[in-house]
Amino acid sequence: MIELPEDFAVLDFIKIVLPYGTNGDGHWSGICQWPPDLFAAMAAVAERSGLYSEPTFTSYWLEGRFAPTEKWIKKTRSIGGQWAKTGVPPKEAADFWGMLTKRITDARIDDEGRKAEEWKKIVFQLLAIADEACAGVGFLGQPVKSRQPRSASSADQDAAPYAQFIFYEDFLIWRERWEEEKVRSKREKRSMPQVIGGDQLPFLPHSLCKWVNPEVFCVQPKTSTPTVGYTLRSLTHHIALLPSIANVTTHWHIAHKHDDVSHAFNLLLVPFPYSIPGKSFSPVDGTFPGDSKNRVFKLDPNMWLRRATPNQFARFVKELMIAANPEMEPVNAVVLPEAALPLDFAQAVAEILARSGKLDLFITGVVTGTEANARNSAAIYRFVNGSVIDSSFQSKHHRWGLDEGHASVHEARSAVITSVTCSIRITNGVGRLRPSCAHERGRALEWYLPMAAGSVCRAVRQDDLDKIQNRKILWQFDH
Repeated sequence: MIELPEDFAVLDFIKIVLPYGTNGDGHWSGICQWPPDLFAAMAAVAERSGLYSEPTFTSYWLEGRFAPTEKWIKKTRSIGGQWAKTGVPPKEAADFWGMLTKRITDARIDDEGRKAEEWKKIVFQLLAIADEACAGVGFLGQPVKSRQPRSASSADQDAAPYAQFIFYEDFLIWRERWEEEKVRSKREKRSMPQVIGGDQLPFLPHSLCKWVNPEVFCVQPKTSTPTVGYTLRSLTHHIALLPSIANVTTHWHIAHKHDDVSHAFNLLLVPFPYSIPGKSFSPVDGTFPGDSKNRVFKLDPNMWLRRATPNQFARFVKELMIAANPEMEPVNAVVLPEAALPLDFAQAVAEILARSGKLDLFITGVVTGTEANARNSAAIYRFVNGSVIDSSFQSKHHRWGLDEGHASVHEARSAVITSVTCSIRITNGVGRLRPSCAHERGRALEWYLPMAAGSVCRAVRQDDLDKIQNRKILWQFDH
C-alpha cells in the first residue's frame, strides 16, 4: 500500500500509478488504450479509498445508492465485451473517463462525503468495464489474424478477445527469450539474469500492464472470485491487482481456454520407483557439527532407472495411461513422487509426452544440480497443442532423513515392504511413509525433504549406510 497524506488528491494518486500518462504520452485526459492499465489505476483508487466497503456500495436498499441491477450488469458487460473484441475503448468507457477526470481534480482520496459518491461510482464502473475487457486473459484462445485493433463489424466472433490474444502472443515471445537465456547462461557457466518483457508487454511475466510500473502495482489474470467478504478480490472476475514486485513476485502459467462446464481433472499417480536398490544411497564427505556419527548421503535415481531411455520411460507412462482408461478417461495429468527422475531425463520424457497430445500436465520429483551439489526439486511441465508451453521448478523446503534404527532392524539380506500409500502428504515438517513391513509392521519411515545441500540427508550412521548400500530394498505399493 502506498502511504499518502490524508488530503491527497485522487488525480495525483492516479498519476503515481500511471506516471507517464494513460498511454505513455505524458497526458491523463484520454482513457487508457490497454485495459489492464485502466484496471490498475481504478483498482488502486478503490483499494486506497476503500470505496467498496462504504454504504454507497453495500446498502442497496437506501435511496440513491449504487445497486448492481441486471440492467447495470448487462450494460457493463456489453461495454467491456466490445473493448475485448475490437481492442479499442468504446465511446461509453471514454465518456466515463472524461466525467471522472472532471470530478477528481481537487477530490481527496479519503473523502467519505456524499459528494464523493459521484466519482466513486464512476471508478467502480470503469473498474468493472476494464475487468470485463480482459475476459479470457491467461487462457488459451482461438488465434486472430492481426494484432492491430479491430472494428466491431470486422471482429471475428470466434477469435480470442484482443487482450487475451496479445497476452498469449507476448507470453510465448517472453518464454522463448527465457529459454534462450537459460541455455546461454548454462553454456557460459554464469548465473541466469532476469528476463522481463515481450514485444508489447514490457513487464511480463510479473504484470500485464504497459504503463504501470511493477514496482508500484502489478496486474495478473485470476480464476477465482471469493463469494463472501467486502474486499477488492471480491469485485473482479478476470484480473487482479497485486502488490509491487518488491513485496511479492508472481508468474502466471498459461492455461487452456476457460470452459463454463466443469469437468473432472483426472490425475494418474504413479508410485515410481517400484524398487529402490540399496546402492541408490551413497555417502558424502563430511559430518554434522557436534555428532560425528551422523553422515550425509545422496540419492541417485539412475540406479533404479538402470539403462532405461526417456523414450522407453515415456512409453511406460503411456501404457499406464491406457491401463487406467477403464477407471478414468481421459488422464489429464501424470504425477511421480519425489526424486523419481534426474532433471535432464525428466525434461526429455516431458517433451515426448507432450507430443502425444494426450496430457495437460506432467509433475515429477527430480534430482538436479551437480554431483557435488545435488538438489531435490519438484518439476511441473505444462502441455498445450502438443508442446511443452511452460515448465517450473521448486526446490523442496525440507531435508530427507533416514531413521537411525531403520536399517539395523532389518538383519535379512532383503527387506520387503508390502504396503505403502502412493499419496504422500508433505507439510512444513515431516512427510511420513508408513509401511506395513514384513519384519516390523507399523514402523514409520520418515523422510525429510532436502533443502540447502540438495538431496543430502542426515541422521544416518556410517555402519547403517553401509548396510543400506549392500541391500536391495523392495517397495511394493497398494495403488
